[in-house]
Amino acid sequence: MEIFNNFTFVIGLIMILYSIIMYSFPPAYGNYWYGITTKVTMENNNTWATAQRLFACALFIIGFVFSVLGYLKLEEKIHPFPMVILFIGLWGLAKKVIHK
Repeated sequence: MEIFNNFTFVIGLIMILYSIIMYSFPPAYGNYWYGITTKVTMENNNTWATAQRLFACALFIIGFVFSVLGYLKLEEKIHPFPMVILFIGLWGLAKKVIHK
């Protein structure tokens, strides 16, 4: 299938799959390798669980945005550097929203 040759679309699908896995199987409290680990999320178990679920939802939205960009073949019109900046910006925005 030709659509899976589009890098942005595939990355978006991988992020959607990862977000579904993270939402279904959230990381255990205090895990430093998997999930969002900040001072705020490490306060207690309830904060940890809520932050992990919110971040999984944010990853789903980011993955959806990248899948749509890939499906519309905007990757050919947009250089890779702005796509990386968009990814980093959306990731940082997701972390900021979770802290609030």
